Amino acid sequence: MGEAKLALIAGNGVFPVLVARGARASGVQVIAVAHQGETDPAIEAEVDACTWVKVGELGRMIRTFTAAECDHAVMAGGIGKAQALRSVRPDLRGASFLLRMRTLQDDRLLRGIADEIEKEGMPVLSSTKYLPDLVPSAGALTRKKPSACEVRGESGAASIAPLPLARHYKMRQREDVGTLTMHLARNRSQACVEALVSRGVPRERLRASFRRAGTGRLQTEFVPRPLEGLMASGFQPIVQEFKVG
Repeated sequence: MGEAKLALIAGNGVFPVLVARGARASGVQVIAVAHQGETDPAIEAEVDACTWVKVGELGRMIRTFTAAECDHAVMAGGIGKAQALRSVRPDLRGASFLLRMRTLQDDRLLRGIADEIEKEGMPVLSSTKYLPDLVPSAGALTRKKPSACEVRGESGAASIAPLPLARHYKMRQREDVGTLTMHLARNRSQACVEALVSRGVPRERLRASFRRAGTGRLQTEFVPRPLEGLMASGFQPIVQEFKVG
């Protein structure tokens, strides 16, 4: 089996350069596709081969990687949306991709591009694969270890509640907005707790709480606390079903 070859989709910032250095330090050959007006030209000195494309040249990018026989891929760095809209020059495959996607949402576009690359037999791996020193290991990051976590839901300020929420609780959107947003804050904090428990966090180390906030927006926060301090935090612990009224 030959040397592993990384297909590096390089965006802006220093991150693509760091990924390239890490990969080559691991004995991996790096084939980069860099984006004109976005990628730092310093990338050329850090890779085995570099091809410059315009934003949207998806077909050319994939042909570069397949011709080099890359066996896996990493996406590193971003593409400024304003710059991309001004300079985008899609080729045939890129134009077809954009027509199918029908969206400019970053997450969906990135996932769609990853899918296109994986169709060619190159799995898209985490951008931190070759940067283990930048990823903290599991455990406390400070000298004092938190013994528990409060999952705090806040209702935020709203003049009207979402219609599906009002219908679910058989309440009025405007007149009952305070109670409805409290329901929403409670539900979100509870859902976060259940998600953490499903991933192995001991339930006894989690506390869900909620409160009404006069200003701001609906949000969920994760607050490390000593177990004995949770009940004195000024938040209402969720022990029983939330009562309306």
